[in-house]
Amino acid sequence: MAIRRELAAVLAKVDAGLPEGEKLGRFIGITTVDTALLGVTMRIADRAAPGGKLWTHGTSPEAAARGKKLKRNYKLAPLLVGPLAVLTFPRLSPPHISAAMDMMFPVKRGPAKKGFDPAATAGLQKCFLLGARVQERPVGMQRALDDGAIRWLSGLKTVEEMRGEIVSLLQTVGGGELVRALESVAISLGRTVEGRRMILEEEARGPKEEGKVEA
Repeated sequence: MAIRRELAAVLAKVDAGLPEGEKLGRFIGITTVDTALLGVTMRIADRAAPGGKLWTHGTSPEAAARGKKLKRNYKLAPLLVGPLAVLTFPRLSPPHISAAMDMMFPVKRGPAKKGFDPAATAGLQKCFLLGARVQERPVGMQRALDDGAIRWLSGLKTVEEMRGEIVSLLQTVGGGELVRALESVAISLGRTVEGRRMILEEEARGPKEEGKVEA
């Protein structure tokens, strides 16, 4: 409870600096899970074919058969042993991930911050980060992430930050110049396409017949 309480306080500070639609702190939480059940669920979720048959629970014959088949070659199986807790996020949010990582798994553990619950400090000293799994991920990113990949992910910019950088860039280089440059590219491309169309039409009509010369 102490860790959950301190995490909620940290996430609330993150929410304070974000617009209303990006405030996800109250939806982020820590849940202790059964490792055997989690292992079966993750194996099926990782290997299930999109659009295929869905299993609503882990006790169905189909789910049991598929989970048993995948158990031997599932790479995360060695990690799913012993007490395990999961920190879940409703969607990808770098600021919230960064705040949670800094509190729970800092790069360098120093003395506890003033006002931090001693019970939470003692509990975090026993925690070890195994990895992360991203359901909705950027193109090219692996679904399973290690410590380094998680920290890289937490450093990504938000949509609002990227918008601000674009506006700043336009103000620096001159928005009008950029618009004119884009218009010139569009005009040049249009002329190229039109010229190519005329050539194809002439080729389709065939060579012109030469006029007959009367004696």
